Amino acid sequence: MIPKEELLKWRHTLLTVTFHFQLLVNAEEITALGMQLREHLIVDYSTMARSARQWIFTIVQAQRELEAHRQCKVSCEDVATYVNNSITVATDPSMEKDEKDDKEALTDNFVRSALDIYSILLSDRITAKLIENADEEWGLSSPLNAIAKLHVIAKNGKADPQWVIMCIIDGVKSGLHSAGAFGHRALKGEGINKGFVDLFLLKSKLRKYLLQDFLNARALPSAIKEKLRQVYADHDSFRKECPYKSEGRQWQVGWDDSAIYAATFIEDAIYGKDWPSPCEFALIFVGLLLNKNFRWASGTPPTPGGSPRPSRQFSRGVFADRSCNSNSHFANSWVRVLRPCPLRESALENHAPLPKTSRAVSLGVGSPAAEGIKR
Repeated sequence: MIPKEELLKWRHTLLTVTFHFQLLVNAEEITALGMQLREHLIVDYSTMARSARQWIFTIVQAQRELEAHRQCKVSCEDVATYVNNSITVATDPSMEKDEKDDKEALTDNFVRSALDIYSILLSDRITAKLIENADEEWGLSSPLNAIAKLHVIAKNGKADPQWVIMCIIDGVKSGLHSAGAFGHRALKGEGINKGFVDLFLLKSKLRKYLLQDFLNARALPSAIKEKLRQVYADHDSFRKECPYKSEGRQWQVGWDDSAIYAATFIEDAIYGKDWPSPCEFALIFVGLLLNKNFRWASGTPPTPGGSPRPSRQFSRGVFADRSCNSNSHFANSWVRVLRPCPLRESALENHAPLPKTSRAVSLGVGSPAAEGIKR
């Protein structure tokens, strides 16, 4: 016999909770239904779980309500305590490992980071819209869906956060990177190693230099210079002329070799992924700023409007250190477009090996940076 007290509990439960009774005739149907119910839970989770962006607005709203109730300013610790006392916070994909705590999922550091992100990123209409669009397109799989990631962008990328966010979104859309490639550590960097945010900010500076000083010093028709500035001004204008998965460059038809090489170099440097090693890139960037001793190189340009553009093999001899990526398209464009006049033109043309000290090729013999490298 079942005790009366237990029967009363079951009676209360059945009268207060909605049940759906379904007749299952065999074990196979029971197993299939159990599997389907678990799948429904996964779908519900992916559609109902808070994103990092939603968590930020939740924290801001909680802070405002708490301050209105107490009639005073409240600290991040107060907000964290208020939220944790009000709800049991589940493990959320918008928090990376270094944000989670078994005892208290929502910490004062989490609250502080959320408020920083709100004041720097979400208070700006353009960056807020970019983050919102990423949420709508990728959901919980968005490359921006973590408080830690957004905080690195807000703090380290403060100089140009809109450009950094666009680089991340464009990198995923174009297939240059996976969404998982932009983790917290990858964005921030570790120790002396720079992260994606530093790289994207450097690309932003390089973009401004290439589209202004660099083009101004080139012997190109003014119409071509203006077209290059228009196309490579930002990601939106670039993708308007160069859609994803399109290798054609119809707008370059009729251009001479110098113009096509300049366009290829700018495109690879700003919007491409195929970078040389950090040392080579540093030499290239410093060389652009310090050395004016460049001229255009001759050769067969990439085919404008063609699909795909022919690959440009690059000799290991140009950058003699074997640790460098000797097949880099970016480095290849560098040598074609900005080859220094006085240094062993025949060796470069014939792809002959150069001595290890010849890293000065990228800077030009006699430039202060080149002399420093050789020392």
